[in-house]
Amino acid sequence: IGYSLKIHEYFDENSINYKILLRRHVKSIDSLSIIFKTKENFNEIINLIKKIELYMSKDHPGIVVRLSKSLLRYLEEHDYKFKERKQLGIYIKNHDESLLPEFNAVCTIVNHDMERRLKESQLWSAFHIICMIKSANYSVPGTGKTSVVYGAFAYLNSPQINKVQKLLVIGPKHSFKSWIDEFYLNFGDKKKLRLFSIADVKRKDRRQEIMFG
Repeated sequence: IGYSLKIHEYFDENSINYKILLRRHVKSIDSLSIIFKTKENFNEIINLIKKIELYMSKDHPGIVVRLSKSLLRYLEEHDYKFKERKQLGIYIKNHDESLLPEFNAVCTIVNHDMERRLKESQLWSAFHIICMIKSANYSVPGTGKTSVVYGAFAYLNSPQINKVQKLLVIGPKHSFKSWIDEFYLNFGDKKKLRLFSIADVKRKDRRQEIMFG
């Protein structure tokens, strides 16, 4: 979604408040408006609106910031989706019975495509990754987080779903061996590991390898 802020004759591009609050978000400025960089992240848009309001209160007190109908509609729709997804996360955390049909369908595919059988708690964690799109797991070491990620991957990579083809793992060098070992323990012969590790490529060749493989 693209958006802009209409400006008036007293706008000062050299204002310290403009430089601190808004300049890094600005794509261009013409005689009538500030054109902001295109963003699609709901939280980033809300944060920018707050910065605009703060900037206006400091440099142009008394001028009210009004949002267009299209932007208001966009924010209302995404706020509803955000609250809906938040509620879904709570249902998953509580293992709500209303989710059992979807959960069981995920378990069927995961159990079929993995050699290792995940614990029920791990399956719920994998289900959370699948449903929430963005998620994080801060469990203590040794709780099977790697297997949980592979469980989510097994479902999303399955022929029935086919939404994910690759995993990108970012971490310290010493963590990579664990991911490799766990791949074979989790999938056995059911999936073939094709691995590219940037740590194994000379620095001068990394860009070439990443772009073209």
